Parts: sequence; structure tokens; C-alpha cells
Amino acid sequence: MNTVITFFSVLSHNIVNYFFPDKNPDGKSVRKFLVVITAGSFILLFPLFLLWADIGRIYTLKEYRPPIPSTLLDRKGRVIATYFTDNRVILQEKEINDKLIQAFTSIEDNNFFSHYGIDLQSIFRAFLKNMLAGSVKQGGSTITQQLAKVILTSKKRTLTRKAREAILAIALEQFFTKKQIITLYFNEIYLGHGNYGVEAAARFYFNKSSTELEYYEAAILASLPSAPNSFSPLKNPKLSFYRSRAVLYNMFAMGHIDRQTMYTQIKEMLHFYETINTSPDVTAFGNRTDKAPYFAEWMRGILEKKLGKKGLYTGGYKIYSSLDLDHQAIAQDELWRALERQNKVSSGFQFHRQIEIAEKYTHILPLLQLAFDLPENDNPRTLKQYEIALKFSRELMEYTDLINLGTGGVRYLDETLVYLRKNSITASVDHVQGAFIEMDNLTGEVTAMVGGMPFSSQNQMNRAIQIKRQPGSTFKALLYSAAIDTKKLTQASVYPDTPVVFLDPAGGSWIPSNYAGDFRGFITAREALQYSVNLVSIAIARDVGLAAIIPRLADLLSIDRSQIPVNLSIALGTYEVSPYQMTRAISVIPNGGNAIQPVFYTKIVDETGNIFDKVQTGKINKSGVISASACAVMDDMLRNVVNSGTGTKIRSVGYTGYAAGKTGTTSNFRDAWFTGYNHRYSSTIWIGYDRSSRTLGNGQSGGNIVTPVWGNYQRRLAPTIKDEQSVAKFGSIVYTNVCGSTGLLPHEGCDRIYNMGFIPGTQPTEKGSGGFSSDGGSVDPGRQNNGKEVVTPDDFFGNDNF
Repeated sequence: MNTVITFFSVLSHNIVNYFFPDKNPDGKSVRKFLVVITAGSFILLFPLFLLWADIGRIYTLKEYRPPIPSTLLDRKGRVIATYFTDNRVILQEKEINDKLIQAFTSIEDNNFFSHYGIDLQSIFRAFLKNMLAGSVKQGGSTITQQLAKVILTSKKRTLTRKAREAILAIALEQFFTKKQIITLYFNEIYLGHGNYGVEAAARFYFNKSSTELEYYEAAILASLPSAPNSFSPLKNPKLSFYRSRAVLYNMFAMGHIDRQTMYTQIKEMLHFYETINTSPDVTAFGNRTDKAPYFAEWMRGILEKKLGKKGLYTGGYKIYSSLDLDHQAIAQDELWRALERQNKVSSGFQFHRQIEIAEKYTHILPLLQLAFDLPENDNPRTLKQYEIALKFSRELMEYTDLINLGTGGVRYLDETLVYLRKNSITASVDHVQGAFIEMDNLTGEVTAMVGGMPFSSQNQMNRAIQIKRQPGSTFKALLYSAAIDTKKLTQASVYPDTPVVFLDPAGGSWIPSNYAGDFRGFITAREALQYSVNLVSIAIARDVGLAAIIPRLADLLSIDRSQIPVNLSIALGTYEVSPYQMTRAISVIPNGGNAIQPVFYTKIVDETGNIFDKVQTGKINKSGVISASACAVMDDMLRNVVNSGTGTKIRSVGYTGYAAGKTGTTSNFRDAWFTGYNHRYSSTIWIGYDRSSRTLGNGQSGGNIVTPVWGNYQRRLAPTIKDEQSVAKFGSIVYTNVCGSTGLLPHEGCDRIYNMGFIPGTQPTEKGSGGFSSDGGSVDPGRQNNGKEVVTPDDFFGNDNF
């Protein structure tokens, strides 16, 4: 109460002094009387003032906590992205830059350190200026009043609100120090383009912390509170310069800087305005840090469920994610460059039918135009390839229909026109897309995620997780793993690569074939996987049995077995999966048969530093999905695919480190895949169109276009992970030399000898005899596998297309 009496006594004294200056000594008693009356009135009416102005809310200011963005960090603590509605970074009292205090007080509140919350001189001066101008030209609010307005009252411009604001400002001065008030103000004030507080604004406008600002930069920020939009250095640089220069002059006038410093800072300020290269429409939200946009958006959904939307955007949480920005930066760079190249390549294949028709039929157009009085068209032969295709789709397709009708109809032309209408380039702006996802086999952390071409408002689908496509021959890595685990299949098992016709009860038939349409006779399982031979995969599925294979496949993919159709076509990768699922599945192999639980974040810390949530890494989701020994055999076979089979382009780009995996391509070159692992991480890359009906183009297979991307990624990543622990958890296997011609121990004269790994007890123990000669001679009658005669082809080249 004593504080209140003292405060109102001093306030009353100042009011009386202002209106009744002490010029007449005889008037002292009158002045004292007026002071006492005024102070007494204030004190008596104080409870009513408190009730009316809701000063009790000031107590809540002690606990005041403005909305704070949450920050998504990588696993090494580096910022990936922020989630916010208001861009704000909170500063502590000790972090406040004195240059900012000088700049803001010189333009907003000259008497900040001497008034009691309101400045009567400033109010009266503003009143007179506004009266003379006939409009509101100047306000008289102190920094304390501005803080009261922002935090404690409504924003309506009424006399009542102004009165409450003044009373609250006076009260604020009683409960807080000047430094505390200006700290609250600096954290709350709006400074344009979605930025709240001086720290967020300093980072937005100058790309530095507010603690590092120069005088001219502090002056620019101080120029903004009264009209952030009008005085924005991005929107109105000329007006902003004049206002900011006035701030520097005021700082000089108040003695904060000397004349030379003022001139130097004005010169620096001019240079700043001359070199601004930022769009005036940019905002803190659009310009926010986001080094892994697909991952950040995926995490947004997870975190909104975990923290609630309000908690995520205003709670100031720190989310320590699984992502590694070193991995992410390389993955984005390699995939985006590859997609840019592939778009140029594949775009030509989208136009080949238009061009073919234009070349075949447009010479008839002059006759057609004459006969039907049609408008003239330039000769498409003079146009570029893309222009021909575009012209055909927009202008010539209907004419070609008329030609086809007038000539009685040509089957090829009928079919092509139907195709072109369905896949018209004018009906779609499709681009070749892709996905990359990587997982740490030791911890389960998802360390890199790219969901397609560079993220934008029109391109946000995260294809690493949200698409499901046929994986083609990459699925053979899972098929062979399941089959080897049954011990009914070994690397040396020999199977026929011969035509097969499957009949269904309804009388239909399925005739699977290899990419090249040829057949190689009898080959080993190792060679069949190495060169991705389709018919052998089907033979393995038949031999081992879907009843034994499907449960293992379901466990590898971490799905319910009922989701996988009981159909031999799954041996060729017709069951649709996402790149994320393939990565989880392939990681079982280097983990020795254990399915590890994927992790997207490891912990969430609240603004006070307390752990809100923590996730265990390295957790086994299911152990013994396949045996550790089966994994060791598969590792041997998948390394062979990279070193000698369809994945050799991984080596051709210069990557020499540990690599195992499988390529894949779907029918008509619609999807291209590679899934595999190094000594620590499993990863998958997919490239294709969002519309599954579109082709990448002839020859655009996983082995041709995806493996170089994976190889380049591994080559660049290798130096950063060379000291990391290897994850190899393979079981014991027995290595034995095997003759590729027989699948048995090498006989004298065997021309293809492989050192193969076997689950103990499954290795061949008999030596073959005889075999084909190099020119395809006769076969040894005793050389059989499961009752099938083994024939060695002279030459075979596999491909993972089906």
C-alpha cells in the first residue's frame, strides 16, 4: 500500500507541475493542496481503477508465455525445420542488445527510463500535432503502454481501451523493472512479414542474431512497430530508409552515437537497401528453414497427434528426429539431379507415338484440308520433337481421326488414337518422380527421406512412404530369402529357364517370360538372381511352395500374411509395396533375420528442458523372421548382384565400398527400383511417374537408371560413415567351391567355378562328372536337380523387366 501511495503522490505532483508550473512562490500552498487532492482522489478511486482496468491480469504476466515455435532437429542436434503460426524466438533479459534499446527508445519512447508508464508530455505533444494536422499523425504511447496494448487488452481503438491501457501501463511499472518491461516488449512486438520479436526479425531481415546487429540494423527494426507493412524494407525500401535514417539521427541527438558513427551507419544502411534481393511477398512462414521438407511434413502429422496442434505450433518443443542432415543433403542432391536428367530422357518417349503418326499421316493433310475446307497447318516435319507432339495433341488428332475414318479404319491407328487420348500430354503435367529412403540398421532410425522432385505447393506427396507400386525384381531379394530359409533352396540349386504355361480353372492362361524373350535352359539360383531371370523365380516359388514362402514374406514386410495373394505372380514382384516397406524388409538381412522397429524421432523435449517423450532405438520388432544363416547366404548372393549382375553400375560410378542389393523394373518400364544396403544402412530408390500407366521409356530399367544414383550416393556418403560401427549380424555358413554347370562340387574340366555360401548341411557333397562342352555338347545323364535335367547355356544375359 505504501508503494501505491508513494506512486500516486509522485504522479499527482507531476500532473500538477505540468498544468500549474511553479512560477509564483505565493502559489505553493495552492499547488500543495492540489497535489494532495489529486493524490487522494487517485488513492480513493484505486480499487475502482483496478476493477475497471482488470489489473489483476498483470499477475498472469509473471507467468506470461508467448507462442513459441517448435523446432525439428536432426539426430546430431541441427535444425531441420520449425513449426509455428507466429515466428518468434524468445530472448532472455541478459541477451538484449543495448543497440536495440537505444534505437527503439529513441524513436518510440525518449523518456522510457524516466516515466512511470505514461508520458504526459508526449501525450499532450501528440494531441497538439494531431489537432493541427486534422488527423492522427502521431501517437503518445510509451513502450510500456504498447506492451500493455499487445498483451493485456483488445485491439479496438476506443477511448475506453486507451484509458485501460494507460492504467495497466502504470501498474506494469510497479511490478516490473524497466529491463524486464523492454525484454517482454522485444519478445512480443510485431515487426512484419510474420515475425514477432526482435530475434525472429533479425534472423529474417539480416540472417543474424539480434545480439550481432549493427546500429543501422537496429534502427531498421526500430522503424517498424508503428507500421510494419508501410515501413518494411522489402516492400517499401525508400520509405523504410527515410524512417530508419531518422532513428539514427535521434540516436545521435540523444547521445547514443557520435556524428561519425551516424554517417558511417547511414552509408552501411544505403548499401543494405541497394543490395536487397528478397521478394517483397516473402514471409517468415514461406521463408522458414526446412532442410528436409518431405520429412518435416511427414513428421508434422505424427507430432500433431502427439502434441496437439496448439502444442506443436506454440509449445516451444524440441523434437530430436532420426534424420541425419549429412545423409539427407546428399540424398536430395543425387535424387533431384537424377530426376532432372530422367525427365529430359523420358519426355522423348512420351511423344514417340505422336511423332510416328505425324510422320506417317500428315502428308495427307493438304488433301484433307482441301476436301473438308479445314484451316491450314504448318508442316509438323519442320517442328522440334516436343513441338510436333504438342501440335499433334492440340491440333492434328481430330484431323487424323477423319483420315482414319475416310480410309476405312486402320487397327494400329485406332489403338494409338485411343492411347493418345488417355495419355495426352496436354491433359497432364506429369513429371518423372522418385523417392529415396534410408534406415539405420543398428538403431532403426530413418536417416534420409526424399519424397520426389523438389517440394512445392503443387508437389507434396511423400512417395517414399505414400505410394505403393509393383517392385518388380527387387522383390526377388525377399523371395529368395524366404526360400533359402526353408533349406529347400541353395545357391547351387539348378532350375529350368524354359517356357511354362499356367492354366486357371476358368480356362485362362498365364505365360510368363523373361525380358529378352529367350530361354537359357538350366541355371543355378545364384546366376538366376544375379541376372534376374524371371522364370527361375517362378520355378522356385512352385518348388518351395507358397505356403512356406508367404508367411516369411509377410514377416519381412511387417504385414499380415492375408494381404499377400496366393499367386505365383508374386515371384515377379506384382505385390505392391512402398519404398519404405522395401527398406524395412531388406534391412532384415543385415540384421541377421531380425525385423527392427523403424524410428522417426528419439525424444521430445519441452521448453523447460524436461523430456516429454522418449523412443527406444534398436528395438527388435520381431526376431528370427528368417535365420541368421539364411541372411548370410542372401548377403553373399546380393553382393554378387552388385559386383557381377544387374547392379554393376553401382561400381561403374566409382563406389568401391560394401554393397549388396537388388534391381527391379516393372512391365513396360513403368517403375525402376533398387533396394540394398551398405555396412550400416539400408535404403531404397524408386523412379517412375505418379500415373502408373506411363512408361519411363524403352531400356529405362532399375539397373540402368537407379543403380548409378544409389552408387553415387554411397560414394559421397562413405567418407562420413567410415568410422561407424558395422551392423553385420550374419549367422555361420559354409563356403564351398561349386561348379556352375552342375551345381555340384567341381569336376575335372569345369569351366565355371563359384565359391558359394551355404547353410551348414545344405552344401553339395558329390562331385559332378562331365557336362556341356563350350560349344554346347552333350549333358551327363546323372546331372539332375529335383528330377530336372541340368543344361548349361552358352551365354545368358538377364534383365529384371517382366
